[in-house]
Amino acid sequence: MERSDHGLLRRGVIDLPVDADGYAFNPTVFRSTAGLVCLYRHVGADGVRTLRRCLLDEAFRASTYEIWSDEVRNLGGNVRWYADPRATRRRSDIYISFNTGHSECPNQIYLVRVDGLGVPQTPPLRLVKRDGRRNFEKNWGFFDYLGDIYAIYSIAPFVVLRLRFSGHEILGDTVAVHHWEADSLQRSYGPLHGGAAPILIGDRGFLVAQSNVAGAAGQTYRGTLLTFEAVPPFRPIAVAPRPLFTLADEELALRPGKLLNPAVDTCFYPCGALADPDDHRLLITYGINDFRSGIRHYDLARLSKALVPVVRAP
Repeated sequence: MERSDHGLLRRGVIDLPVDADGYAFNPTVFRSTAGLVCLYRHVGADGVRTLRRCLLDEAFRASTYEIWSDEVRNLGGNVRWYADPRATRRRSDIYISFNTGHSECPNQIYLVRVDGLGVPQTPPLRLVKRDGRRNFEKNWGFFDYLGDIYAIYSIAPFVVLRLRFSGHEILGDTVAVHHWEADSLQRSYGPLHGGAAPILIGDRGFLVAQSNVAGAAGQTYRGTLLTFEAVPPFRPIAVAPRPLFTLADEELALRPGKLLNPAVDTCFYPCGALADPDDHRLLITYGINDFRSGIRHYDLARLSKALVPVVRAP
């Protein structure tokens, strides 16, 4: 459970539409004139895996859902496996990213432009990192800077890509590599990976990330926070010296009878983040144990006080 609230203002489980004995988890959100739009991963008791979309009211209750992955297929998206949606913006456009998990090797990451309800407007565009990548990747962190899409490719080292649209693909080129001292943090809490899409506020970017470490009962996933410069070359500024976001007691109890991934013990998996600079609040949406979905509001200023300056590697 959390040992300190670090500015926690509100916490709850999102009431997402889920089939009987199904799983509804890893939600992402964005705001539009329609309200708070949510996309999430759904796995039925029959094992069928889809991405769904709905609207959330102020109590985090969901409207009737639509099967978003079917909508993408209807536009010509020839993708079999959809996992872990994330929302990001480019100028006034909204994009949803998703990946194909471990269903193929190498797996793929895609971006789809959507409207204010989350309805897909384009077939999925495949991400290509032109200087090579690992066989399995899921956690690129997309953000807009002056109308161009960038992506945080890795956290340690802190690698940033600039993306360019090219036909049915989006090409990524490395534009910054920053080495910093993350070894002690990662030894204790596991390798750092992307989580929700980064947010730029003023002169800083905020990245809600995650890490996982093996234990006797399996992998434990936690969330944390890192800040970076909001202008090129996007150097990392500060990081939490320990995870800031873990499951509360009532969330730990949200476990299915059959785990989707038996290698995972407990899982806080951030997929959505929104900031309201006017009242300094940070909203985070996350998966709970690959089973259910949670949402939290934090005081961003208090949360930032838990960070320490990044130490540059020699």
